[in-house]
Amino acid sequence: MLSIRLLHAELIKAKRTSVIYLAIVIPIIYSLLTLFILFFEQQKESFHLLPDFGWLYMFLPLGLTILTSLSSNVFYSNNMWKIIMIQPISRVSFYINHLLFIKLLILTGCIVLSICSIFINIILFQETPLPWNSIISSCLISWVCSMPVISFQVLIGIKFKSIAASLSIGIAGFFFSLISYYQASFLGMWHYPLSTIEGNNSYLIILSIFLSCFFTVIGVISLLKTE
Repeated sequence: MLSIRLLHAELIKAKRTSVIYLAIVIPIIYSLLTLFILFFEQQKESFHLLPDFGWLYMFLPLGLTILTSLSSNVFYSNNMWKIIMIQPISRVSFYINHLLFIKLLILTGCIVLSICSIFINIILFQETPLPWNSIISSCLISWVCSMPVISFQVLIGIKFKSIAASLSIGIAGFFFSLISYYQASFLGMWHYPLSTIEGNNSYLIILSIFLSCFFTVIGVISLLKTE
C-alpha cells in the first residue's frame, strides 16, 4: 500500500510539469516524422516498424533524457528535496518508487510509439498483416534496454541535485549515440532502442538489467548518505 501511495504522489507531482504530456507527444512526433519520410521519399521497403534513418535516432534517447531530468527536477525546486528528507518515509522506498514511476512513464511512451507503428503499418501496408509479435517485442525490448539510462539519469540527479547536470550528460550521450551509430556499430546498446529490435539482442537485455540494478544500488547508497 505504501508503494501505491508513493506512486500516486509521484503522479501528482508529475502533473505539475509537462512530463506526462511529453511522454505521449515525443513518440507521436517521432512517428509523424517517420510517416512523412516514408510516404514522400517512397521508402516503404525499408520500413520494419522503425526506419533506418540515422538522424531520427536522436528523438528517443533525447526524449528519455528530457523526461527523466524533468521528473527528477520536481524534487530540486522550491527546496522540496529537504522536505522529503525529513518525512517518515524510508529513503530506499522513496528512491525505488521514484525510479519505478519514471520507468512506467517511459513504458507509456513505448506503448504510444507501438500504437503509432500500428497505424503506420495500416496506412502504408494495407494488404500486409500486422506484425504483432514484432510490435510487442519491440516495445518491451526498447523499454528494458532504456532502463540503464533511466537509472543513471536518476543517479546523476541524486548526486548533483540539478537538472543542468543530468541534461548535460544526457545530451552528450545522445550525440555519442548518434555519432557512434555510423562510426562504431558494435556499440549497439547506446543506439537504443532502435538497434535492440534487430538480430540477437539477448545479451543487451541481460546487460541492461544488470546495469540498471547496478546504477539503482549506487543511487540508493548515495541517497542514504545525503544530508
